[in-house]
Amino acid sequence: MNYDYLAKIQAEIQLHTTRVTSNLLDGEFRSIYRGRSLEFDDLKEYSQEDSVRDIDWKSSSKAGKTLVRRYVADKKHNVLFIADSGLKMLADSSAGEPKKDLALNCLAATGYIIDRHGDDIAFLSMSSDEIDFVNFQSGMTHLQKCLSFYERDVDSFKLFREESPYTLKMLMTYALEHIRKHMMIFVITDFAGLDTLDDELLAKLTINNDVFVFNIDDAYYTSGHAFDMDENRYVDDYLGSNRLLRALERTKRGEVVGAMSERCRRYRMNMETIKKEDDIIDSIVNLLEKHSHANYG
Repeated sequence: MNYDYLAKIQAEIQLHTTRVTSNLLDGEFRSIYRGRSLEFDDLKEYSQEDSVRDIDWKSSSKAGKTLVRRYVADKKHNVLFIADSGLKMLADSSAGEPKKDLALNCLAATGYIIDRHGDDIAFLSMSSDEIDFVNFQSGMTHLQKCLSFYERDVDSFKLFREESPYTLKMLMTYALEHIRKHMMIFVITDFAGLDTLDDELLAKLTINNDVFVFNIDDAYYTSGHAFDMDENRYVDDYLGSNRLLRALERTKRGEVVGAMSERCRRYRMNMETIKKEDDIIDSIVNLLEKHSHANYG
């Protein structure tokens, strides 16, 4: 396993940031989560993330292994990460940073903060040939598993140099059809992913779920010396320097992001655009703050 992303996030997130975001996660959400609180739920085998205070010694003695009690807490959340993949995530952002690294750091930082709050995390993405789903669980080991799956999924496109038959829209439809929980859903995607979403899907997804979107900003095709991931070659200098094409590209991006911002307002969602690593922590805080104040868009 590659622990670089998680170790980096743990080093960067200070206590005051964690405290702010944890406070923003408190409140009257619809989800039912596991956590040490009100009502006993079930027993599970002890792992290093569990508190020794939750060990059920009597049951452990009978079972011959260490078991811990799990409870239902009505202020805990089920959190699903839907992470877009494909050749496009091997490209760079508009600030020249690898989109894959930004997406992984975004997943790691948000997951770390959520885990500190005691919530369960699930993960959904696609490789070059299949959909990957990691079911709900808590703990740093589980978060690292999600990060490893996502890194593997994105890297799978290096080998085959072709797009997956699956799209972000298909992943979100999969979540609707297969996960029967009320959730906080964090979507990690980019300009091309936003362009696949429509009103019908978002209306269904937001009926019982709180949805947050991280838009990983793409490098511009007309930025000069750009590399085309689909064609596996550098963009012709003529195209990169063409003023008309540059204007059209910026107009198209503005239309897609503008349409998504309007959908966010309509369906009570929030979106943040990330261009560089320094944007990530502030973007997480902004998303949660806007949601807590019902300020959508």
